[in-house]
Amino acid sequence: VILLEGAEALGGTLMATEVIFGSGSSLQAELGIEPPLKYQVVREEMEYTNYRSDSLLWGDMVDASGANIDWLQEQGVPFSMVDRYLGVSAFETAHWWENSTGMMMALAMEAKLGELGVTVRTGTRVTELVQDASGAVVGVVGQDVSGAEVGFDAKAVVLATGGIGNDLPYLQEKSGVDLEHASSAFPMIANVGDGLKMALTAGAKETPINLLLTLGVDGFDIRNDITCAGCLQPTLFVNGDGERFMAEDLYLKKLYSLVANAYGSQKSGAYTILDQDYLDLLETRGCYAGILDTMPGDPLPDVRAELEQAVGAEGYRVVFKGETIEDLAADMGADPALLAATVERYNELCATGTDADFGKDAEYLTPVKTGPFYAVHPDLLILTSIGGVHTNRKMQVCDANEQPVPGLYFAGVGGCELYQETYNYQISGGM
Repeated sequence: VILLEGAEALGGTLMATEVIFGSGSSLQAELGIEPPLKYQVVREEMEYTNYRSDSLLWGDMVDASGANIDWLQEQGVPFSMVDRYLGVSAFETAHWWENSTGMMMALAMEAKLGELGVTVRTGTRVTELVQDASGAVVGVVGQDVSGAEVGFDAKAVVLATGGIGNDLPYLQEKSGVDLEHASSAFPMIANVGDGLKMALTAGAKETPINLLLTLGVDGFDIRNDITCAGCLQPTLFVNGDGERFMAEDLYLKKLYSLVANAYGSQKSGAYTILDQDYLDLLETRGCYAGILDTMPGDPLPDVRAELEQAVGAEGYRVVFKGETIEDLAADMGADPALLAATVERYNELCATGTDADFGKDAEYLTPVKTGPFYAVHPDLLILTSIGGVHTNRKMQVCDANEQPVPGLYFAGVGGCELYQETYNYQISGGM
């Protein structure tokens, strides 16, 4: 076995994972957790995807998942707990990596590779699959860290190259999603669709790509306070006309992807409204929702400075400001009367404690009263893409006639057909 890694270290986007799905693991038994029945997991996913996913493939995954967790533990991979993943998953099946990062898994598996004598070549980027006259994959060609060409014969090749999170023009071409102002959440990771391109060249059938999305603020990192404040908190959201369009606590119940869908449904754009009282809350009480190493309840001390920095930016603007709501609307390009009416209506709902318009929970009904006011316009932040290459239930890459391309397999998100057009948190860690 030879492992070829294009980056200088193993792990890749594992660094961004927190959990892995497992049902029937020894760890669940030790914790006294009764795993769900197989049909319950499969039904949950079928209903979420309107029965477009393959129930048999999901069944395979559920059947193997508990043993997979046990096997990982046997290899030295440490886990910390099992839960419903921040309360949003349907079952207690989210097995958390120790320190909440998949890099703990990568480090343990790297040590195991050394123990087993597996050849590992980092800094070696594969660029081409080698096929014989029958079309079977019999090797690979690539470049080593010095730029010299290298080649390897193989009985089989497993592509595990992740998605296309860091080649946004190519991702836009393949997904059809407008990514003009999108950015990558992890620009340091070289997931640029190498495996997808090679598999398609080798005769693989192409499948639709969906995106694991969150929201970001142009010019700022996913870990910046302005991203957490302007994209994830259950304050008032309005569209570009100045009209409210959703229950803003959706993120706390379903996390990233559904919120990104809701934002994208507003063709005039969408904005998060922040007043001074809410900024005080974020600086003292802390955020309601976090991301990566920002946890719920963590204060956001830099949010005001980052908002002011963005307000003064030239060119493409994503943060707007006004002493009054009408001033804010003018800066946004929204209808001042409509935005003022929206805020007045929202404040009335906050006063009654019942969101009769969209059903946001009462604890998140915080009025918008104290200026100056800010409006943050989030753009898409790409965590990864999912799908692109057709695989069967044995993870063999298949052609347009549903026949396996001999010798070629795809593991991970590039060949994942468990999900459809929207990433699913009902079964967290299920890729």
